Amino acid sequence: MAKKKTTKKKTKEGMHIAWYGLMSAIGQVAYICLVASFMWFAGNFFPMVESEIFAAVLMLTLFVFSAVMSGLIVLGYPIYIAMKGDIKKALILIGWTSFFLFSAFIIGIGLGTYILA
Repeated sequence: MAKKKTTKKKTKEGMHIAWYGLMSAIGQVAYICLVASFMWFAGNFFPMVESEIFAAVLMLTLFVFSAVMSGLIVLGYPIYIAMKGDIKKALILIGWTSFFLFSAFIIGIGLGTYILA
């Protein structure tokens, strides 16, 4: 008797690709919370910057660093999968990660509305 093919998209380790998307989205939200906390509490630890140019350079440096870190968190594993030749699975993973990030955004709006109301 022949085995039936399953249609679930599982990786070699047996985890569904959506779990990797969820973990990537959780990592991204954690990084966003870390940067937001740093920006919130930075005024208490660092003296006020007198030079507007210096402040602009620091903020743009943080912005570029955050873009690199966010790219690594969200696109690191999909790029690895794509370089191994499975572009379809990489795109599916990016889709799952985007879905979970958007879900976190909607939940954040809902919580913010509930807390501020």
